[in-house]
Amino acid sequence: MKIDRRLFQSKLAHRVFLAFVVCALVPIGIVGALSYRSVTNQLIAQASSRLRQASKALGLSLYERLLFAEVELATVSRALAKEPDAKAGWVRGDRLSQIETVDLSPGSGAFDRESSGGVFQQHQREAHLEIGKATLLPFPDNGASSPVRLALRLDPADPESKMVVGEVDPNYLWGLDGGNSVPADAQFCVYEGSGRLIYGSFDGCRDAWFAVQADQEVSSDAEKATVFPVSSMSGERYVGGHRELFLGARFFARDWMIVVCEPRSAVVRPIERWRLVFPAVVLLASWVVLLVIISVIRKNLDPIDRFREATVRLARRDFDFEVDVTTGDEFEQLADAFNQMSTQLRRQFGALAASGRLHRAILSSLDAETVVEAAVSGAADYFECDRVSIIVFEGNGEGLVRTSARGVGSDFDHELELVVTPDLLAKLERVPEGSVIGHDLPVPSELIAILDLTEMESVLAVPVAIRGSIAALIGLGFLRHRVLPEDELDHLTQLADQFAVALSNARMLNEVNNFSLGTLEALARAVDAKSPWTAGHSERVTQLAVNIGAVYGLDSFELAKLYRGAMLHDIGKLGISQTLLDKKGRLDHSEFDIVRSHTMIGERILEPVGAFAEIMPVVTQHHERFDGSGYPNGLIGSAIDIKARILAVADVFDAMTNPRPYRSSVDPLEVIEMIRRQAGTQFDPDVVDAFLRAIESRGGIDQLVMLKSDHSIFAPHQHARWRADEPQPMGNKS
Repeated sequence: MKIDRRLFQSKLAHRVFLAFVVCALVPIGIVGALSYRSVTNQLIAQASSRLRQASKALGLSLYERLLFAEVELATVSRALAKEPDAKAGWVRGDRLSQIETVDLSPGSGAFDRESSGGVFQQHQREAHLEIGKATLLPFPDNGASSPVRLALRLDPADPESKMVVGEVDPNYLWGLDGGNSVPADAQFCVYEGSGRLIYGSFDGCRDAWFAVQADQEVSSDAEKATVFPVSSMSGERYVGGHRELFLGARFFARDWMIVVCEPRSAVVRPIERWRLVFPAVVLLASWVVLLVIISVIRKNLDPIDRFREATVRLARRDFDFEVDVTTGDEFEQLADAFNQMSTQLRRQFGALAASGRLHRAILSSLDAETVVEAAVSGAADYFECDRVSIIVFEGNGEGLVRTSARGVGSDFDHELELVVTPDLLAKLERVPEGSVIGHDLPVPSELIAILDLTEMESVLAVPVAIRGSIAALIGLGFLRHRVLPEDELDHLTQLADQFAVALSNARMLNEVNNFSLGTLEALARAVDAKSPWTAGHSERVTQLAVNIGAVYGLDSFELAKLYRGAMLHDIGKLGISQTLLDKKGRLDHSEFDIVRSHTMIGERILEPVGAFAEIMPVVTQHHERFDGSGYPNGLIGSAIDIKARILAVADVFDAMTNPRPYRSSVDPLEVIEMIRRQAGTQFDPDVVDAFLRAIESRGGIDQLVMLKSDHSIFAPHQHARWRADEPQPMGNKS
């Protein structure tokens, strides 16, 4: 299976893995360990019970063998009693390896050893022997191993009689010939009551006694043999059970402690295979759970990755991206909710963007026609309506009405001459501020007709008021029934307010432009009025210069500058003596210098007006020559402003084709030929070429000379009247 790198990078994957380890592996491990311990303890408990039974059985077996040895000793004793003259010596029996008669009288000291259980009282032993019972001889104190010996009087009634002592055969007593009841894997130890080891089948018997003593300190039950460890030389640990063998009543001897031990490995052998299998089972179960967890994590990480990508795209305003999740759980529900949110955001951001474009277009426009066009286009995009119609009232609303409309599928603008009835105007005047006709108020039928929305199912309209008077009306039409939500209704009223501001600014700017143009024309006429010879010169020159500039390729902004500069190019002549300007004879040097100074005088006159700074080159440079021989600065070629180069041609043409006090008018064809010859010296060749093409486009010389005012728009927000001016003739004086 391919490992997904996200499993190591995702915090969610880390948490799930941690939960898996805490909730799966750790409990499995704990359960396994507890199970192993519980089973082990149970096996040890069962072994301890079994070993207690084995120690009890072994004790009974030893007691029984001692009894049989006693019987055999008694038989030998009776035989020896019949032969009192028999010599002392060892005689071997079936259960007794050696038998002898010895003197064990009370004074011999054979029964005087003390033990942890106290001193054997002589009279008690005598009483025991008098009834013909055997006794176990005590073991020596030197710690050396010694056989188990039984003693019996030849004559029980005679205290001075010799005793028959028989050494019990170890193979018989301890069952070394296979006669004991100890389990196959078990070992056993036999201790005297004082702790002296009587017999041990393995080297760990030296520690078993201490384990038994510790166990007896915990429990006083002689039948109970708890589990205790015994260390052997091989390092093996043993589990044992113990039991006391009571010998005092029968053999007048200290009790024996019998301990049966079994290796712990043998005890827990049944669980060893489980010990090997269980980890494999745990590993397999863990692997299966791990695969399931990985599958679950991957199933959860895929939707999370898609949500992460979706949020990144959403932050980048990519609202068209959809989260495709088909998990059939909460992730799918979340994906549906996210997609719905994305759709709503797309619509809202689209609406806000359209609203922003609409408002910017309206407020950035300074021309009434541009404002209307922007409002129509923006409203159609924002409100997603089927038609937008805007009516702009002329004057006080009585008379001409200009209508612009836009329909879905085809964009069109048209102007109609409509007459608004006083009744309809009164109804519009009574609409409360902020109200929308068609939502707050019913829509009059005559209003629907004027708006050209008769085919629409739903119609909304909002009046636009400027200084308390109805200036325009915005109408929206929907082919299907449509109810705008409150936020869009608010946008519609905001559109009306901004449209009112923009329309008011456009009208105000138009008034300012008209005033500015009128002022320029008045100044030009004031200059031309100084002499009857120059009447109309500035207006004629302006008209001709603008025509040349248009053919040359100047844009509307440059043409507007050319217009203003041409109208005021001779304003400096206000500072020149009228007598000098009307002099019929040739001007001398000083007089010519005075006349030429009118360019600088014009600059000084216009300098205080900051708005005229952009037309100053036209005023000061229109007498510069292309070859550098002009005045006032002797500029050459492209160093001369292009508008001044254009004005120079128009100025010369008008001055030469009109009479002056010192000469009569020159034939226009001669002037044209003269201008053509001066191309490259006095005039810019490209401007001369534009001049010739302008003459042809105007229909001939006569019409060009007699050109009067022409209402045209040469700037984006200005209406202009183009006229002509008086230049310096190519020769004497200006």
